[in-house]
Amino acid sequence: MSKPLRTSAPSAVSASPKRLIEVDLPIREISAHARRDQNIRKGHLHTMHVWWATRPLASCRAVLMATMLPDPADAACPEAFRRQARQILKPFTGKDLSDPLALRRALLDFIADFADWDNGVNAVYLDAARRLVSAAHPDGPPLVLDPFAGAGSIPFEALRVGAQAFAGDLNPVAVLLNKVALEYLPKYRQRLAEGVEKWGKWVLAEARKRLGKFYPADKKGNIPLAYIWARTITCEGPGCGAEVPLLGMLWLSRKKKNMAALRYRGHTRTKAITVEVFQPKSERDLQGPIVHRFSATCPVCGYTTPYKSVREQLRRRRGGTRDVANDADRRTFDRAAKELQRLQAQHKDNLSLVPDEPTPECRGPGASRAFSLQRYGIQTWADLYLPRQALALATFCALVREAHQHIAAEENDPAFATAVATCLGLAVSNMSAFLNGLAVWSYDHL
Repeated sequence: MSKPLRTSAPSAVSASPKRLIEVDLPIREISAHARRDQNIRKGHLHTMHVWWATRPLASCRAVLMATMLPDPADAACPEAFRRQARQILKPFTGKDLSDPLALRRALLDFIADFADWDNGVNAVYLDAARRLVSAAHPDGPPLVLDPFAGAGSIPFEALRVGAQAFAGDLNPVAVLLNKVALEYLPKYRQRLAEGVEKWGKWVLAEARKRLGKFYPADKKGNIPLAYIWARTITCEGPGCGAEVPLLGMLWLSRKKKNMAALRYRGHTRTKAITVEVFQPKSERDLQGPIVHRFSATCPVCGYTTPYKSVREQLRRRRGGTRDVANDADRRTFDRAAKELQRLQAQHKDNLSLVPDEPTPECRGPGASRAFSLQRYGIQTWADLYLPRQALALATFCALVREAHQHIAAEENDPAFATAVATCLGLAVSNMSAFLNGLAVWSYDHL
């Protein structure tokens, strides 16, 4: 809640005025904008690459403004700032702002409104924000330092309001994100956006030529949206030994006009388990999941293999997977595996075609939760990818390198080529969040 407005006497220690953030902040309004900010998926800085615990741009923008602007009700506030602030804010309020308390309220209202996503790119609000920051810092733009910048919300917003920004981080992904946001975007602006769009389309078109045969259309000419896979174990029930797919969530789509789900059937005579897609009419039409709390119940014999046995089997099989698709899909998958082997045999670079570094070990407090891959037999990063997934990612990486060379030759600007290729590389890296053996089907996206 907002604090009561009051004027304050200058400090006996320092003549510097208090910052706005020290006396008040419209938390409720800023929080509302921040919640919306986190749900925006188009044109947002944070969609450039996955990052943990990203800070909302809205709240960072508001906090920065409130930190850089002095409290006009403070006796130590320069009169020059009050005078310029009244002039800048008059078009927004239409009120008499001669009272310092009224001016403080107008500044706080402006900060709250400026936190809105739409106003963050509004030319009128941008100009006013930058003029306010300039009025508060007549000797030159302030420097904002963020030594652990992460996804770059704070330094990015500092640039937006006219400050200088310096960002650092220990993680190379974070450093790359900030390099794009703080160097490439301000330097190349629209040219960078156009370059990324142009060469992104080129990379996609070339990828379709090279990978199309590994993603064949069905009899109606439709390209599959996804391939459903499941990790499997061998049922440990007496005399069974069926290969059990670890299916948990069976829904594929829950939209009323397009409901789809998986259903399975165990065949006692052959010990086989078949899976098919069907259209349920309601939740009641779905079977229970095969896997629950990491224990797996066999559809053939009904035996439940306990969690520890499930984990041990996956560890021995390096997290082994099998598809729940048809024979044609399996043949295509085998061709992709052979093509990947061929490319790996021809690969001459010092870096492996598919990352083969070991995955983190489960050591130290909390590590077993954060780094549990090796418990399930995933010893290297290559174990995360199915052959067709690895082939696709390797192909996109190769095409980004080719695009880099083409851009440098066409534009005669190596630095710009690096900027575009960096953005394309981040896009490919984003794909790896979906093109891997740990990705799960998100039914609410259909």
